[in-house]
Amino acid sequence: MKQPSNKLSPKLYGPCKVVERKGRRAYKLEILRRWRIHPVFHISLLEPYQAANQPNGEQPPRDPEEIERDLEWEVERIVKRGIISYTRKVC
Repeated sequence: MKQPSNKLSPKLYGPCKVVERKGRRAYKLEILRRWRIHPVFHISLLEPYQAANQPNGEQPPRDPEEIERDLEWEVERIVKRGIISYTRKVC
């Protein structure tokens, strides 16, 4: 998924299922095919999953699903109704 800036990208992805241990310091993970990366990672790149890592105890948002070549997210709840307008600064 392309982001307008790397600093807007998530720092961690997952959770991912561990498929098998490769040697002493690497694990093969079950990852999404669309990521197009090698599924074996060194342990220094992995962190244990913590279900409530948000300050308010909520689950982090899930990755979007690919439906007919478009990325789509599932809406959990509507927080506010109304018209939202965005302005874009062009230099």
